[in-house]
Amino acid sequence: MKFLASEYGPVKALIESSSLNYEDFAFVKKRGRLQMLYKKELQLAFHRKTETKLNEQQQWVKQSQYFVYLGKETLTYTRWDDVLRHFEEAIRALETGTRH
Repeated sequence: MKFLASEYGPVKALIESSSLNYEDFAFVKKRGRLQMLYKKELQLAFHRKTETKLNEQQQWVKQSQYFVYLGKETLTYTRWDDVLRHFEEAIRALETGTRH
C-alpha cells in the first residue's frame, strides 16, 4: 500500500501546524499497514483497501475502506476524513503528553 499524496499532504500539514518537530516522525510500511512513528514509538497504523464493484447502473465504481489500528482495536471507515481525525487526535495527544 502506498501513502497517497492526497493522504500524506493533510497529515504532514497537521504535524507542521503542531508544536512537534516534523523530523521526529517516520512513516513505515509494515505487514501491509502504514505506521506513524514518533521518536520510534508506534502511534497509529492504518490500511486502505480499494475495490472496484459494479453499481446498480452497471457502472464500475471504486470504493475504499480504511482500517485504523489502535492497539488491539480495529476501526473501519469509508472516508479519509475519519482516518485523518485519528491522526489529529494522536498528534494532539503527543503535544499534551497524554497517550492516544
